[in-house]
Amino acid sequence: MDLPWLLLAFGLAALTFAVVLGGREERVFVVVQAASGLAEHRIIRLQQDLPRAILLDLLVLAILVPLALRSSRTWPLFVASLCLASLMTEAAQLLVSASFEAYAIVQGIWDLIADLVVAYGAWNGWRARDRTLRTKTPDPG
Repeated sequence: MDLPWLLLAFGLAALTFAVVLGGREERVFVVVQAASGLAEHRIIRLQQDLPRAILLDLLVLAILVPLALRSSRTWPLFVASLCLASLMTEAAQLLVSASFEAYAIVQGIWDLIADLVVAYGAWNGWRARDRTLRTKTPDPG
């Protein structure tokens, strides 16, 4: 199995986990990540168009930063910073000439880390909700 397909499989598993166990914030991220991934594959990776990739990642960052600033949890801020790291990788691609596939794999790794962070955040949120439900005792009166 090729590395890009492996990254995609792990990312999809993490996003599925986040949808099942997560709340509103996790679902917003999954929708943004899915739409970005489809657009990135369809428009950017097939045509190898770096300016569109940068614009797409700027749009994703513009969605994730307000989500992170409004959230009481830490994972959205971490994911927004990973999106910024992805933008820096694209900036490096503008400056340093290397194979497009090498940069695509690095971008896939940033995306996978973000997906895993969201899955972990969903799991933590689920555990906290479960713990709260278990500690509430019914009123005897």
